[in-house]
Order: sequence, then C-alpha cells, then structure tokens
Amino acid sequence: MSSLYDLGSVVSIPHRYGITYKEDKQNVVDAIGKMKPHKIVYVSCSVSTLARDAKILHEKYGYELKEAFPFDQFPHSMHVESVALLTLSN
Repeated sequence: MSSLYDLGSVVSIPHRYGITYKEDKQNVVDAIGKMKPHKIVYVSCSVSTLARDAKILHEKYGYELKEAFPFDQFPHSMHVESVALLTLSN
C-alpha cells in the first residue's frame, strides 16, 4: 500500500510571496520538501520568489530546476506568470 506521502508530483500556485514564509508561520516549502514528490510544478507571478523557493528546494532537498518559462496570461498588462518544473535528484 502506498503512503500518503508517496507522491508523484505536486502543483504549487502560491500568492506572490511564494511558499516560504517568515519563521513564525507555517513553511510550505519545507512541508513539500519533506514529502519528497518526484516532480514539483511551480506557477508563480513573482520570478524572485520562485527563484528563492527553487534555491531552497535545491539546497535543502535536492531538487533540480529542469525547465522554466514565462507565460503571458494577461497579455494587455505588465504581469507575466512563470512556470517551472523541478525534479528530485537521485
């Protein structure tokens, strides 16, 4: 029987502050890292928080950023979404 935490993938679409919070609040990046899904698809409206969270997932949990690309979801505005694929290294 599979464990609840035997996940193939996780999709994260956080608010602009990303999945890392201040030390006094729940830290979603650590919760995802401890579950060790094989793939993480991260959709973000802030490339800087995506970069910060991807760095934490890499340094603490061994994830590699495989692909990242911009997605112009709102073509008549300055806002651009970023979509990234991170995979767990062996």
